[in-house]
Amino acid sequence: MERGKISLFLKNIYNILFYGGVSKDKYARVKEDVFNYNRKVIMIYAAFTGFFFVILTVYSFLFESVIAKNSYMYLLGAITLVLLFIFNKFLAKKYHLILEISKYIAVISLFAFGIVLAVNSADDVTATYMVLLFAVPLILMIKPVTMTALTIVSNVVYIYLMSRLQPQELLLKNLVNANIYAIVSIVTGTSMFIMKIQKYETDYMNRKLMKLDQLTGLLNRHAYNEVINAYSVKEMEDNLLYVSMDINGLKKVNDTFGHRAGDTLITSAASCMRKAFNKYGDIFRVGGDEFVAVLYATKQELDEATSSFNRLIELHNQQDNDNLSISIGYSSIHELEKVSFEELAHSADVKMYKDKSDYYTQTGKDRRL
Repeated sequence: MERGKISLFLKNIYNILFYGGVSKDKYARVKEDVFNYNRKVIMIYAAFTGFFFVILTVYSFLFESVIAKNSYMYLLGAITLVLLFIFNKFLAKKYHLILEISKYIAVISLFAFGIVLAVNSADDVTATYMVLLFAVPLILMIKPVTMTALTIVSNVVYIYLMSRLQPQELLLKNLVNANIYAIVSIVTGTSMFIMKIQKYETDYMNRKLMKLDQLTGLLNRHAYNEVINAYSVKEMEDNLLYVSMDINGLKKVNDTFGHRAGDTLITSAASCMRKAFNKYGDIFRVGGDEFVAVLYATKQELDEATSSFNRLIELHNQQDNDNLSISIGYSSIHELEKVSFEELAHSADVKMYKDKSDYYTQTGKDRRL
């Protein structure tokens, strides 16, 4: 029992240090939010700090002053920050590695800036480095284990340089202050990271609930509209398949046995769809008895999934003595020239309604029911 508690404690510590207190899977689904936050912060930091360094560079080249002796350092800083802004503005979304590198450049440059000011300051306790030591982990979202390592390394460098440049009594003050600020920084930075991750996790769950159909657990019309909007600005994949499905005779079930029986039929249909098609893409309930699957599969995989779907319906009817029947039609981008997503959907709908018409013709049932 004690061993289990220790194992759970160590696992919680691990999750805090690497994933902000959530599991690896939960962190993965909010990682895009973390990415967007850091990209925005780095762009703001690069823009404002870069402008400041440009001013310093121009001033140092135009006027004789103490500032002038570091003119080339300011120029290098200005160029670095301008490039940092450009790369994150135009390239980071496509190449995530750029943002990863940018994060560490930002952290290291800020800590280094504080150390440089401390080294060049008068023989007194340097407040600037302490402020940066505390502020940097609160600004950027970097995993606590990484930020802790960077903070410790920065502190070691700072203390080493101070030990060579300052009298013993001032070194003691810097040593105490630097370690206090480092500990407070690590604790508060980790706490802020955890709070932000939990907020993103809550936002993710809320967004997910907004996209779910409450009856079936499938994606809803809102989620389907997002797919339509996405394909209005991007090209469709070569293996994209659109499947249109509609339950036959739902109105009759509702009128004869009540809406609870109709809801049972809908959930049964959704269950068959999920088992057959879910591994190839997303399934949406877009109306009362209307469903859409947007899949990424080969024709052979679709045929196998469709066969499995029909077997699942037969098995359901045998086990539940039910009369579940679903009309289906599908279409791929290879069937039409210069096809849009809307045309793909229309083509699948036409085939589905043909299948529905055949069903009512063969069974002799009233297609209005």
